[in-house]
Amino acid sequence: MPTTPFIRETSPSYYHLYSPSLSNCINQSPPPDTSDSECELKDFFFGSYIFKPAPNEPLSPTLSYVYSESSMGSAGSTIESEYDEVRSVFVPDKDSYDFESQLPSYTTIIIQEMLEEPDAFDSRFGGNHKGLNPQAALFVPQQPTRSIQSPRTRLRDRVLASTSCPLIPPPPLRPLKANPLWMTIFHLASTTTPINSIFLNDRATELVHSRFWHSEALAELAQHFCWKASAANADVNRETMAPFAWEVYRALYTAFDEDTAESFVCHLRNLLIGTFEGCWFATESFKAISYRFTPSEEYVTSATWLAAFIGDLFTFGLIRVQHIKLCLNILVHELISLQHISAISVIIDHAGPQFWCYPGGVRSTTLPLTMAKVEEPSREMINLFLRNFLPKTAKLQNGNSVLARKVVAGSSEKDKKVNEVLDILARWCPDLRAKI
Repeated sequence: MPTTPFIRETSPSYYHLYSPSLSNCINQSPPPDTSDSECELKDFFFGSYIFKPAPNEPLSPTLSYVYSESSMGSAGSTIESEYDEVRSVFVPDKDSYDFESQLPSYTTIIIQEMLEEPDAFDSRFGGNHKGLNPQAALFVPQQPTRSIQSPRTRLRDRVLASTSCPLIPPPPLRPLKANPLWMTIFHLASTTTPINSIFLNDRATELVHSRFWHSEALAELAQHFCWKASAANADVNRETMAPFAWEVYRALYTAFDEDTAESFVCHLRNLLIGTFEGCWFATESFKAISYRFTPSEEYVTSATWLAAFIGDLFTFGLIRVQHIKLCLNILVHELISLQHISAISVIIDHAGPQFWCYPGGVRSTTLPLTMAKVEEPSREMINLFLRNFLPKTAKLQNGNSVLARKVVAGSSEKDKKVNEVLDILARWCPDLRAKI
């Protein structure tokens, strides 16, 4: 009977895997009688490559055929002694092993100080109350609600960080170097008179060619326009700002392409409308002009100049009809003071009669309205505005002001400001007074 039923002398896999040299001798000479030598090789192989299980584990049925009593006594005893020796090295006696003596002295001191430090719970609640309170209220973890602000709201809150500063933050200071060339050109153009269109066109061309206008640079340029046009103490000619913005738009269109020019206008619109909402839309902005927020006189003045600049840009087609409608709707909806009526009067006056000629339409920015054909104002639009504006003013007392924060007895200031709005509209609709 052979030593194991799983390995036979005729098995090709056996010769191939463990005795490849035998296949090279098939055609050379007859193999000698190696029955005894083969048995010795088998015993040596199984004693070297098959590890013995733990002493307390029984052999599996398969291994029981392989391990004979003789092989267990020879090879297995050697493996067992080596296993015990390794185990004695890596598994020391944990009860008698001194871990503290193996640590550095400073580490031992730090651990000792941490253990001797008094419990913060004892100092606050006393040492006798570490048990659970059976009468405590049930704790239900709640996830805090996060208010996600839109980019426009974040921009508005950042712009209105202080009540004493201008609405649009000024450009960052450059103490170590002079202002860039485009800012110098901008200052020269913004201080001239608006009737000098050739000068504005030349300055706009110089400004456009002074640098490469990527998206961030266009946003900075739009911010500079808004800041200079709305700052209460800006050293500019405010009537020049809208014509100069139009010339810059045309110069960008000519020097680069339509996308670059429209990108500038888009930045300008978003910044203006977002800041306007932050100044006047108290329902959405905690910095808006209202009685719960005490604005400075400079703040209110800047917000009013901002409304005027929006109206001026409309006459050049850089602000559209829906933007003016949005501004008027906000002012009428939030009308709680004389300052709101003043802002309404300013934006209507600066937008001009052309605003009332496009009920709901969207104009192209190819030509400014001052160069286009002027149509007759729509009485339907004017009447719709008055049906919402006049009832709001009727609820307002004469002396209500967010600056004075009190009602002045006998004041007719409210009536004067309402009549200013009606007089502006009457210039475009002569029979308007007769219908009121």
